[in-house]
Amino acid sequence: MVEGSFIIPYNTQNVSIKGRGILTMGEWKHESTDITWLGLHSAIKANGVSNLQMEGVIFTNTCGWTIPIYNSDNLTFNNQFRNLKMISWNGNTDGIWVNGNNHIIDDCFIFNNDDIIMSHGAMNCKISNLVAWGGPWGRLYYLSNQASTTGILFENINLIGKDGGVELIQVLGETGTKINIGNITFKNLRVEAHPKTNNYNTNKFIIFNSAYKSVTNWLFEDITIDDKNPDEGDFYGTVNSPINGVKFKNLKIGGVKVNSLSEGNMDKNEFATGITFE
Repeated sequence: MVEGSFIIPYNTQNVSIKGRGILTMGEWKHESTDITWLGLHSAIKANGVSNLQMEGVIFTNTCGWTIPIYNSDNLTFNNQFRNLKMISWNGNTDGIWVNGNNHIIDDCFIFNNDDIIMSHGAMNCKISNLVAWGGPWGRLYYLSNQASTTGILFENINLIGKDGGVELIQVLGETGTKINIGNITFKNLRVEAHPKTNNYNTNKFIIFNSAYKSVTNWLFEDITIDDKNPDEGDFYGTVNSPINGVKFKNLKIGGVKVNSLSEGNMDKNEFATGITFE
């Protein structure tokens, strides 16, 4: 067991961090939601790292983000995260940031209280065989708005718990963000529970609040959500930020196949088109 954190220097290549072993930050408290503080108190701090191999490590009690890897100057690519386990109760304990190109996350377990998978811009990445449990802040996937994102595959994902709180998947862009978000696939996603607790903690399945240049070609295939909330999602675009092309294929909520937005307790506005069900 190691008490502390690691810093990977800028523009580092060909690094391996492998277990067995536990990296814990239990000696430190979660004291702030400030992004500078969270970055400084992350378990693995890195920017511009490529060909990183991380495997077999257990992370516990992170007081900031767990594995935030930034992508300054497009130097983050070809990183692999396999057989990692993360257990953190603190707020802001993001799991793994998927930034850059050609990353693989496979066979991991993440229990945390912020975004399980977070992206600020990525291309051609695969997240597979993931078992996760999100706390009240624990989204499965949060897509931010710093760079275009395309070619992301989530496959064989088991969300075994989601405490009452924020939505499972959020696509949120600031007005005037001129980037494209497309070709995102969720395949074989199973959600055991995501209970609504009050008007703030809606725990919706999905929220698209688009202010990007475009949001296109999203596929949700073989999705099973065990329970059903009164409000499961929104698809809201704008005249300058349309949503066009979201396909649901074999979506089941509460044990019933969903054939329309209304059947799934989801809503859209006039700037969201091409939302289909099979």
